[in-house]
Amino acid sequence: MAAQPPIQVGDVFRLRCTLCNPPKPKFFVVAALDPLRMFLINSALNEFQAGVPEIVACMALIRATDHAGFLTHDSYVACNQLSHEYSYEKLSGILSSDPGIRVGALHASARDSVSRALAGNSLLSGKYLRHVRPNWP
Repeated sequence: MAAQPPIQVGDVFRLRCTLCNPPKPKFFVVAALDPLRMFLINSALNEFQAGVPEIVACMALIRATDHAGFLTHDSYVACNQLSHEYSYEKLSGILSSDPGIRVGALHASARDSVSRALAGNSLLSGKYLRHVRPNWP
């Protein structure tokens, strides 16, 4: 059995979001590695999000056509908050026992979209922006 490649910024995982109400499987994008921080992928903006320009500016559109391996429709990387739900060690352990949780990686156009969403981001605190932004040139 081949060794798993290391976890990289931009990798997409299908994981259980225990902070969602109710908890459910969601796609997470690795935003930073040390410590591990991830963004959630949402299929659409809800009514509240769509009505707040600062939130809309932090949503990075990703096209299903660029991510056919795991997306069935255009979606958004929610760059307005970071998930601390999984540590690198915990994610590595889950990945070693279930390699199928890594569903792909963001396409270059999606990475550009995340970079733009971070550039004008007014919702993440400065310490998190300083930690995450260098990973998304």
